[in-house]
Amino acid sequence: MSPGPDAQESNVVVIWNSTAGSSGGAEDVRRTLETRPDVTVFETASREESLRRVERACKEGASRVIAAGGDGTVNAVVTALTQWTHDHGAPPALAILPLGTGNDLARSLRMPLIPEEAIEVCLSGAARPMDVLRVSHGDGEIHRAGNMVTAGNTGKYLEVLTEDLKQRWGALCYLRGAVDLLEELEVFSLQLVIDDEPPYEIDALNLFLANGRTSGGGMTVCADAALDDGLLDLLIIQDGTGLDLAGLTVDYLMSDVRNSGIVQHRRCRRVQVSCKSEIPLSMDGDGAKAKAFTVSVEQGALQAVFGA
Repeated sequence: MSPGPDAQESNVVVIWNSTAGSSGGAEDVRRTLETRPDVTVFETASREESLRRVERACKEGASRVIAAGGDGTVNAVVTALTQWTHDHGAPPALAILPLGTGNDLARSLRMPLIPEEAIEVCLSGAARPMDVLRVSHGDGEIHRAGNMVTAGNTGKYLEVLTEDLKQRWGALCYLRGAVDLLEELEVFSLQLVIDDEPPYEIDALNLFLANGRTSGGGMTVCADAALDDGLLDLLIIQDGTGLDLAGLTVDYLMSDVRNSGIVQHRRCRRVQVSCKSEIPLSMDGDGAKAKAFTVSVEQGALQAVFGA
């Protein structure tokens, strides 16, 4: 813990994980925070410690909790604050000081990605309601995600997506990445129930259930997704032939990935997924596997600081 007041006397609590940082200015930002009498900085070494620190901040009446780190730190803070909302009512406001390599939720919140520029927004920016995705699977196990839930081959895609591919293919990166993985990709036979509609079956390579706009460090999944509309965006990347995938040319880059013939897009409040085999899940980087899971929107679960 940094020098300064106890959390009981502090209006702002910072959950700091500098090991996730990619910015050379991170330590300067930390020193700036530690000079403020209304800020307490806790450096956490694990997800469990972050969860405990956020719960303590809620109990002690903090007005704002700043997640200073990468996607893992942000997910821990979102999870703890949302659980407090569920159990006790209004939690402190969430702010994100982006120190990671992905920073996808910070992007959707329109936070500055340079820590020195983000710090003042974190401390004094206005907060407004933000939705959170609730994921249930297994024997009632619950996860939360502020930005994105993915299911399927996402991890395999990320292994081959170079920075050059990301820049050249943008929103189509996951489809272009599939071209290099055709022999390794698993096709998942799924049954989906969207809101209260009848179930239907589909074979898919990947599902994106988006609250925010980007995944994988700024790759656009759904450009007009909103964090405060009470809805999630479901993108289904279907199985396709090598010709289907390789036929996505650079000319297509100016288009929306949702216009692809092998991508289905729906906007809804709840999606129930059943799979014949276990399907890998990622909830803002928090991983699991399940044969069945449900993702739903907890509308306005948090107050979050939005940038300009």
